[in-house]
Amino acid sequence: MDEPLRVALLAMAWLVGWWLFGRARTIASAGPDDPVVDISVIVPARDEEVSLPTLLDGLASQDRVASEIIVVDDGSRDETAAVASRHGARVLASEPVPDGWTGKAWALWQGANASRSELLVLLDADVEPTPALLGSVARAHAMHGGLVSVQPFHRMRRWWERASAFFNLVAVMSVGLGSPRRPRVIAAFGPVIVCRRDLYLAHGDAPKVRSAILEDVELARSVAAADVPVTTFAGGRVVAFRMYDRPARLVEGWAKNFASGARAVPPVRLALVVAWVTACLLSGGWIFGASLTAAIFFVAFATQCFVQLRQLGNFGVLSAVLYPLLAMVFVAVFVCSLLVTLRGEVTWKGRRIRLRAG
Repeated sequence: MDEPLRVALLAMAWLVGWWLFGRARTIASAGPDDPVVDISVIVPARDEEVSLPTLLDGLASQDRVASEIIVVDDGSRDETAAVASRHGARVLASEPVPDGWTGKAWALWQGANASRSELLVLLDADVEPTPALLGSVARAHAMHGGLVSVQPFHRMRRWWERASAFFNLVAVMSVGLGSPRRPRVIAAFGPVIVCRRDLYLAHGDAPKVRSAILEDVELARSVAAADVPVTTFAGGRVVAFRMYDRPARLVEGWAKNFASGARAVPPVRLALVVAWVTACLLSGGWIFGASLTAAIFFVAFATQCFVQLRQLGNFGVLSAVLYPLLAMVFVAVFVCSLLVTLRGEVTWKGRRIRLRAG
């Protein structure tokens, strides 16, 4: 392949990257005139004694307080239940996981059935809410209806956590959260999901939802199949999270998710995402050697990554400069994810989870 063609292909991929993710749609804070609704917060928790205090303290200081906070203890081997109780949550001990269910889907289903409010807010235990969270998601649901989900701002404290950079980027690109025109992509972000209780009870126990490793994606697909709208937002300044607190869990977490989630992305969009990631790898410099062209493309892709990543987490300039290395980490873990998917079984928090066939 001659140099003009390589230049043209990389330039096209760079432009595709901006189309896939230019500016993320962030959730807006609630206003004083927004309607007030009863909210039940449901938190599935397995071995989350470290994360829960931040979440529950944040929920206690909300501008619009929840009617109830239910922590479903999913067979924890630590002090999860005691920590939740000390922070004023209603603790529900999960029944044994039935055949055909994953642990998280079963915990959410029990919590939803035990709840009393019209509106449900489903939160992961590692979510770090600002006081505006519940008001903001209630406002978004009042405006859009159906199922609303939010991808929190990724707050990192250790250098190795930045290895998640391309996973964040690809997830946002795949669902069209940062595209200029909202595509027909059916997916949801599991850390923050908002919907009416009756809607969840109508779809939360669907066979594809209860057996999926990505129950959030399957819930969104089930809801959308019933012609109910699905809307996604970025957390911005309203809500953050710290995804994985140690390297092994980071690899394990992404590996169990990503290959399974790829099938929810339309083929054309998936092909464009693959092309962009490939261009990031090639633009690291070696494709042109030590040349001005190589330097131009390196700066162009690094700038693009910096602009995109700063909307999703506190990644910083170094993460953008190291984008070829972070793209390689993404590819390596994605290959692991494919192998795990083909094996048909994943391990997460000490529990073996069998993947649904197909």
